[in-house]
Amino acid sequence: MFRTFKHPLVALILSYFLSTSSLYAQGQTDEEILKSLGFDFVLDSKALVSKKNAQGYYELGLGIAVDQSCFKLYPQKEIAVIFQKMLVRGLSCMKREERGENVKRDLESFQKLLSNKSNLSKLECDKPLPDTAYAIGSSPGSSRRHPYIYLSNMGNKEFKEKPAFFQGVVFHELLHNIRYFHHPDDMEVTSACEECCFGEMTGDKKLSACKICGGAYETISDPEYIKSLLVWDGRFYGRLIVEEQFDKALKDSAIVKEVQFKEAMESFLKDLKSPVESKKALEQVDRLLAFEFEAVEKELLAMPETEISNRYRFLYYRLMAMAARSQGNLSLEKAYKAKSEACRDKYKNS
Repeated sequence: MFRTFKHPLVALILSYFLSTSSLYAQGQTDEEILKSLGFDFVLDSKALVSKKNAQGYYELGLGIAVDQSCFKLYPQKEIAVIFQKMLVRGLSCMKREERGENVKRDLESFQKLLSNKSNLSKLECDKPLPDTAYAIGSSPGSSRRHPYIYLSNMGNKEFKEKPAFFQGVVFHELLHNIRYFHHPDDMEVTSACEECCFGEMTGDKKLSACKICGGAYETISDPEYIKSLLVWDGRFYGRLIVEEQFDKALKDSAIVKEVQFKEAMESFLKDLKSPVESKKALEQVDRLLAFEFEAVEKELLAMPETEISNRYRFLYYRLMAMAARSQGNLSLEKAYKAKSEACRDKYKNS
């Protein structure tokens, strides 16, 4: 049960964030969906516990065990209920958004993960993680300690103040636990379901995330999948698409015409440390899309060698390789690809 709050405003805010049906009130309730899928144990509030096991983790009765460090975010008496609400909201959301066989398989994988009492998913909080990651979660085969989730101490303030954000991040990492990696090594289901089921986006951005979460696409090379990534978050995923899937993206003229694709290339080229030089490079984006190779090449070769110019050259040579291939000149295509890879090595090592 929820801990009773004396202050009515606090109780109201908490009940809103932990609501299991505020987003999906049509048709079946979230609880009815979970019962139909065989997740009755998630709904059994009487089974919720917070019992310390031999490894020092507190088992919640949900297939999740938490380290004591997580009680800094939420009191021990509340955290099992918070995770129960997270699973109800996330799993029912995935079922509601189901558009392909992947969701059925994912829900079955969740069943196996959460019902494996001999190897519970282990959550540790307040960790000093590298870079800007809010969390990391293991995927099958990645570690002997699998399954585990680490939450960064960098996110403590937001985790405390935004329960829905906290739930979304943990659900994201549970998706790693069942099988998923990130784009371009895998479908970007983890972040898509976090946004679709717990995020604050609206309109086409939300819809695109939900399509990916719901299994609408089978492969990362599907042009419709690439377009959904760009509509959802072109600035972020555009960097990956330009670098890893540029050739595939340009096969579909509709993608080239998408405003988000231009944003993706701008994001890829942008160097915040050199805004003036970056601006000059971005002026060439339209010309690259128009395949004005000769005019662009003269200016490109005159640019001083920096990280931004090497990113720009990489993009240019990838385009030239495509042009050579379209003319059936395989040797020239190979030469341009080699140049593009050399440029990529330079900016990655700079």
